[in-house]
Amino acid sequence: MTNVNDRPPQPRIVINIDEWESMLVRHFFAVGPSGDASDIRTLEVSPLTLALACGTDAISPEQAENAFRSALLRDQCYLWSALKRGSSRFPSKDVPNCFAPLAMTLLIDSLLDGDGYENNQFRAKLASWLGVDRNFNDLAGVKLMWEELADWLDEQASEGRSFRRLVLPEHPMNWVHIGYTRRLSFPNRADVRAVERALQSTPQQDLANPTAVINAFWNCPHRIHMSTGLTDAFKDFEQAYYSQRRALADHRFWILINKVRAAASPKVTPYAQLEIALNLDDEREFRVVEGVDGPRLYQTLGGALADQSIRTSASLGASVSRGVLFFTQMGMGRWIAEPAFTNCRGRVLVAFHDKTAARIAHCLGKVVRYDDWRLSVDPVNVGQLAAEFASCGLGLNDVGLFRPAASDGVRVNGTWLGLPGFLPLIASDTPNLRIIADSGVEGLRLTMADGFRLAAERPVTGSCVIEPKPAASERGPHWRLKLQFVDRAAPHYDLAGARRRQPLLTDWSAGNGERAAYAVPKAIAWGRADDALEWLLEAIYASGGSGWDECDLVDLLRCADAETAAAPWRTLKMLQDGGVIEPRLRQGWKGKVWTLAAPRIVSLDSATGPLALAEGAFCAQLQEAFAVAAKGMGAMPFRLPGAARWSVPVMGAVGADPEKLARVLQWECLADPDAPLNVPLALTITERQAEHYLAAAVWCWRSQRFVKAGANQGTVRLTLLAHPAGTDHDVYRVEAKGTRTHFLSRCAAIVAAYAIAAVPLFVFDGQRLISMGRDGTLPDAICAALRRRRIENGGFTDNEYAYPATAEDARWIAGLLPRCVAGLHAGTELVPGVALSRARRSNGALRSQWIDGLLIL
Repeated sequence: MTNVNDRPPQPRIVINIDEWESMLVRHFFAVGPSGDASDIRTLEVSPLTLALACGTDAISPEQAENAFRSALLRDQCYLWSALKRGSSRFPSKDVPNCFAPLAMTLLIDSLLDGDGYENNQFRAKLASWLGVDRNFNDLAGVKLMWEELADWLDEQASEGRSFRRLVLPEHPMNWVHIGYTRRLSFPNRADVRAVERALQSTPQQDLANPTAVINAFWNCPHRIHMSTGLTDAFKDFEQAYYSQRRALADHRFWILINKVRAAASPKVTPYAQLEIALNLDDEREFRVVEGVDGPRLYQTLGGALADQSIRTSASLGASVSRGVLFFTQMGMGRWIAEPAFTNCRGRVLVAFHDKTAARIAHCLGKVVRYDDWRLSVDPVNVGQLAAEFASCGLGLNDVGLFRPAASDGVRVNGTWLGLPGFLPLIASDTPNLRIIADSGVEGLRLTMADGFRLAAERPVTGSCVIEPKPAASERGPHWRLKLQFVDRAAPHYDLAGARRRQPLLTDWSAGNGERAAYAVPKAIAWGRADDALEWLLEAIYASGGSGWDECDLVDLLRCADAETAAAPWRTLKMLQDGGVIEPRLRQGWKGKVWTLAAPRIVSLDSATGPLALAEGAFCAQLQEAFAVAAKGMGAMPFRLPGAARWSVPVMGAVGADPEKLARVLQWECLADPDAPLNVPLALTITERQAEHYLAAAVWCWRSQRFVKAGANQGTVRLTLLAHPAGTDHDVYRVEAKGTRTHFLSRCAAIVAAYAIAAVPLFVFDGQRLISMGRDGTLPDAICAALRRRRIENGGFTDNEYAYPATAEDARWIAGLLPRCVAGLHAGTELVPGVALSRARRSNGALRSQWIDGLLIL
């Protein structure tokens, strides 16, 4: 038995006409999250759209319709007066206070059944729906309210508010009552039946082709009986389509066509998406994304195309069967399969089956073979490709429509992050675009590097409208986007999500080693790093509330600057070393995911007193909150950029009580931070033996990177092992003198291999510890401890990665990573007792040797 008080809350049905006015105006006229601000030429009000306006799926259309009728009848005097003389309610900044009665008239029109009904039928249906005994001969107030609504929307849009304009249709002069309603209402029941009749002879698979649909309407014998609304919608669509407009997916006519298609084919074919991304070695991997589940990874294109969801996909199945597939660029290293060639813009990669190779292989340049499929190495221009395909007799006649949209940027609570490098991409069907600034937007321009990309020299705030310049034959822009920009991320007060539940990938074994003295910088100040780095940190924070798949994060890093585009993996390591992001093992699948590091206060003891070090990911607002809180305690906050251009600044406060500061900010306080386990090569190993795995690559000691063939292997062999089905994590195997050790961490495996081979991975120049290899970096725990020692992060510039370090730091690291550090001067070698002790504690990984009168490891 269920307790009455335990019943789930029932959805609240709106009963007040003011609430209906607000909800209906927001649903039908407000600019939505997609930014669609195009002019409104028709409106569909039905029981279903009333339910959608309520904002919940729990209310049925019948319930919404009954609630709407009850709200209107609560004040019958107002309703009769509004229909006769116009609304007596004054408009406000949020609502025009006249749309609820107009929505009722649109609903009545949609419920009429006849193809050519008369005005008297409308009035009779209105009285029947309201359940009143009135004739409604005088409805002159309807026309007045439509004009008042259009004027109100024009005023709001002109002031930069997020409302769409309403274009009132032309109608005969003697239509002074419900003429606007009759022309604006679309579609009604009669329109749906007319479309069904027009498409009777068209095969279901051709209904996605606009040309076939237009031909069906041309040849429809019942065309002369179509309503004015349907006729106008068809003519507008036809003109736009033959004017080479393709951003028509949201056109009122095409929406009706899709509605009829869905009704005729209720069986839904599963949708799947195929992506190409670059892995850590800049090699292609293939990802199949279906529903809300995580992606399935494949090493070959043939394996991905053999996936059941791809072969049966409504979007890609036909293209795979045809033997030609196109990939459009969605980032510097990410490509997504596009079923329709006409949806592609800019450059594309082409995948083709052996059965079509004889016809098209010659026009694609260098290709890579994957079983029965081949993939072009270099992207091809869409215009050039269309001409080449036409010349070889392979027509690309499939035409797809798309919706104009802004994408590929960083969202902040429904707005766009307006920082240079991270501005969105505009999907357009014409290069003739214009930007109309509403307020505060300066210096915004369009570039054509990888599509219609927005660009700016400085951060952008405010709103703007982007629309195509209308041709001479067009009445106005056929679409319009309204974009709102902010230059700051919003704080994430609750970092959660499925990615944060995955286990952390660590390089160094947990422990509690020896702590060193922490040096407070002599010149502390609140500084700012290079603009490009500051903008990158803000974009990372804004987009990282739920974390990223690794390839998505790499794509984001490439946008920051030319240096990060050339070295995205070093940028990734720079952010990890700076404590901004954390790697986690994807559960059940190959690869990593990344999450923001939660902010915390680390309590350090220095010679000058307590030091509160802030670690984690911070946006500009959190940084300012930290500074204000520290100053309120009488402390001195600081933020110190690193010596390298790409180095995360370190933030902290001198003289603050760390625990009190953490309580004020509601962050975690780490009063006793761990130090790296003070044992040589205490790297995190895995018990996985990688049986039945395949050798995907081998470390080349000459080029200092993983290669698939031609590696100079040396005496120590480092192998990247991959699961043959791609359903488990890569494993790194280090082999030397008959001993095998396995790692999940790439960094740990490389350090171990260099230490065993006695090949230096770092060189100390007196002030910095410089990485000598392409992938040579310090393990995570050592890097964190070094940051706390020096109150500075490592970073890179000019293709050089370095960590700040003193001679004492270098000796300490050399003891943890024996034979990996070069450049230490004479006198810095270990004393015999320390060398013997470390060899005994290394569990056989190190052996002491007596060379030239010195005991070394």
